[in-house]
Amino acid sequence: FPSHDKFLSTYEPIYSQTRTYFQDYSYTFEREKLRLITAARYTHQLPRNSLFGDPTFYGSQNIVTNRLQGTLHCKYKLNNRFQFAFGTDFQSDWYKYFFRQYQSKANPAQQRFNGISFYSEINADFRFAMISAGIRIDKYAFFKPLLAPKVSITKKFGNFFYKVSENFSYKLPTLNNIVLSNNLSILPEAIHELQAQLGYNNKQWDVSAVYRDWE
Repeated sequence: FPSHDKFLSTYEPIYSQTRTYFQDYSYTFEREKLRLITAARYTHQLPRNSLFGDPTFYGSQNIVTNRLQGTLHCKYKLNNRFQFAFGTDFQSDWYKYFFRQYQSKANPAQQRFNGISFYSEINADFRFAMISAGIRIDKYAFFKPLLAPKVSITKKFGNFFYKVSENFSYKLPTLNNIVLSNNLSILPEAIHELQAQLGYNNKQWDVSAVYRDWE
């Protein structure tokens, strides 16, 4: 799925405490220099521990969550040096309480949150460097719009290669955490990454040294 496919809707760790169901659709259209991808995904998650009747989790994991997600991605190759990519994502998330008798009094029995994002990227291939620069704008629910730029410089010379990059990204809170916070006191997690890499690879070997700084 060519989009944000990590649907962290309930209490983490997600795969040990939920049952998740997916339904996917995608279609790719290509003509000469143009490539167009459309995709959709429906996700349904059940609170696993609640299903197995563990009352110690009812207060913290008591919502059934759904997501309907769609994406449109376009890639255009101008020539052998420049190519462009842009697209948009849309997601609609909603939940309801699995056990109504354990419903939080501070939240409605059912609630829906919508989000949309736009992104664009340009790639330029030169003799000593391939430069990639892009930006992404996200707006989800009641959170302020999020701006996430990125830039990278990389190139391969024979079996050797190098890469330098800087990225900004955000991780939205899970639906369960939004509910527990009463939709007020929670914020997205901001991530800033710097990376430098030198490497060598061939049919038998793949060796690299990576420096990564997170905050």
